[in-house]
Amino acid sequence: MRIVIAIESKFPDDEIDLRDLIHTLFRKKWFILGITLVAAVTAFVYSRYGLPTRYTAQAQVLITKPLYTTNLESRIQSIPQTPEASVLKDLALAQDLLWSVYTSPDVTAVLDKGMSFEQFTANMSAKLAGTSKLFLGVSSTDPKISATIVNVWADKFATRINSLYSVNEKVLTIIEKEAQNARQKWDAAEQTLMEKLPDGIVETRKIELENKQNTLFTYLDTLTQLDLLTSDAQSLQLRLDA
Repeated sequence: MRIVIAIESKFPDDEIDLRDLIHTLFRKKWFILGITLVAAVTAFVYSRYGLPTRYTAQAQVLITKPLYTTNLESRIQSIPQTPEASVLKDLALAQDLLWSVYTSPDVTAVLDKGMSFEQFTANMSAKLAGTSKLFLGVSSTDPKISATIVNVWADKFATRINSLYSVNEKVLTIIEKEAQNARQKWDAAEQTLMEKLPDGIVETRKIELENKQNTLFTYLDTLTQLDLLTSDAQSLQLRLDA
């Protein structure tokens, strides 16, 4: 015996009638357009007059190699390097650097009283352009505040980059002072020598040196000619012997 079970499934009619939907939208078109227009006008008025105007000041920092290099003694010689582009943004947004900007006298003088450090850093941004250019931006309701903060930030950031990747500034300062002292001593010694020498002695010695130099040149030419004559004589002697 074979038993066949027939199962009938019924599904509700959930089809959407597009014609009714389009007809309803068409009948309510003025209402929909009115609501959209009112919302747009409200948003514009609120953004134009309700929210305070914010100003963004931007500083551009370029990371380049030094134009000139100097060969110094090996114990103080250092090769200037440039940081990788991937770390520039992290260095600019380092918490200790931003804290130094936040607590600097120039910034605290114009900053709103009661502004927390978190609120302060929320208005700061750093954007990398290429491999050696960084844009620092600060937003505020006062353009003077934005400009002051971004200038202090850029200055402190440049100082940190130079201290990390530039030459030893302390050593260069010491060398510069020693060079100035040596130059002053040289000028003083030269002045003393000129005062103690008789008048015209320098010109006289200079003329004597030039005469001796000319004599040496003449002697050198004579030696060269004698060497050539000796070489020719030896060559003739070899031919005669042959």
